[in-house]
Amino acid sequence: MPSITVSWARPIISYEEIPHIFTEFLPQKEPFPYIIHSPPDRWGDRRTNGKLTCMYQDKIVVLEVTDIKVNEVCYWFKDINYIEQGTLLLYSWIGIHGIIDGKLSTSIIEYNSVVADLFNRIVKAIRQVHLILEHMADDLDLSKLEFLNKLNYKFYNYSHDSILPGGKIIDAVYQPDIYEKFLVVFKRTITLAHVTILTDKELIIIIIKDEELVTVKKKYNFKNGGVWAYIPLDKIINMTIIVNEKQGLLTFILCVEKDTISLIFSDLQQQDLGDLLREFKAIIKSDD
Repeated sequence: MPSITVSWARPIISYEEIPHIFTEFLPQKEPFPYIIHSPPDRWGDRRTNGKLTCMYQDKIVVLEVTDIKVNEVCYWFKDINYIEQGTLLLYSWIGIHGIIDGKLSTSIIEYNSVVADLFNRIVKAIRQVHLILEHMADDLDLSKLEFLNKLNYKFYNYSHDSILPGGKIIDAVYQPDIYEKFLVVFKRTITLAHVTILTDKELIIIIIKDEELVTVKKKYNFKNGGVWAYIPLDKIINMTIIVNEKQGLLTFILCVEKDTISLIFSDLQQQDLGDLLREFKAIIKSDD
């Protein structure tokens, strides 16, 4: 994890500031791209290589220094399946999931949470590629998230903040933590709490990370971070629900190009999840 100030990511505003090892990969041209330099971090449990994240008008290039060379990965915006953003106290990251030369590729860029605003700009830019802003921010209707205000206030805030201006919320399904008992006094986590939000342009999945509740005798469950996944609707090939009647669980499967995302729900959510699936199909049909 980027741990001390010298290893924090910082913006690059001119070609002269680019570390020499990366210069051959960045021919000078206008306009100057949005560049973040993430120095290597050799302290602590999470050790990271030096990276340069470069955002152009139509692509993102990730350069990483390894032991023997600099690896270059280029994601055209149109080929990005979805973007993930996570935070756990001071440790944060973004994950870019896309297709390169017909193959699935993922790049993880880690950073100290103090500099999150630098990477929020990249997340927002990728999301906006698939959005057509039809409403002003003042017109944003968040009433379909209001039920979360009583069920889980942190999820309510996280969900509220995840909606971009111009987004129209269609539906949302909340799933609390699911545990199963074993050895009488212990619990095993089946799934952490999560919420799935369908808008007219995206499917947003939010999972709150926590410390595992090892035993029923532990009184507190410390919530300390979260993971957000932003999936454009036009990247979703299919959605399906698999019912496991014996365990009383549902598996919600999202298929994107060469990849799948799975979420576990209680069978108590079957009707709400079915409604969300039908609404998704209606949006896709209306766009055809």
